[in-house]
Amino acid sequence: MSRVFLKWSRPVCLAALAACVLVASSWRAPSQLPIPPPSTWTNFAFQSPFHEIPGGIWQYPQYRRLGDVVYLRGACEKDTIFGVNDVITILPAGYCPPALVSFITFSPGGALGPGIVIYADGRVTIDQPIQPGFQDVDLSGVFFSITP
Repeated sequence: MSRVFLKWSRPVCLAALAACVLVASSWRAPSQLPIPPPSTWTNFAFQSPFHEIPGGIWQYPQYRRLGDVVYLRGACEKDTIFGVNDVITILPAGYCPPALVSFITFSPGGALGPGIVIYADGRVTIDQPIQPGFQDVDLSGVFFSITP
């Protein structure tokens, strides 16, 4: 490991120094580092019988990736009552968690909704309906890392 010696001509805030990163043999502040552009929001390709909630009140279900984090948003419903392992959609490669992740969601009406599980193969499924009779789920606020 090589040592770096710095000579200061004036007082320096150590927090400012700690915030710098060594990139290609030169020091750069985080604001100078290249940031990959975010992906655009992409509509879900629903697995039947799931679909968007009609009427235009709720956001159409979508996903996007920012760096190594995938975000979901929007609400969807099913024509019949949720069952365990019902597949809502399948996320494409590059948008899947390295292992199973699970979340508790809300229904669009604000009540505690069903749990969902997202598998490493991209399946977004209903895990366990919290209350019987649910047919809709709000996925807004669900996010996870794709980094192992």
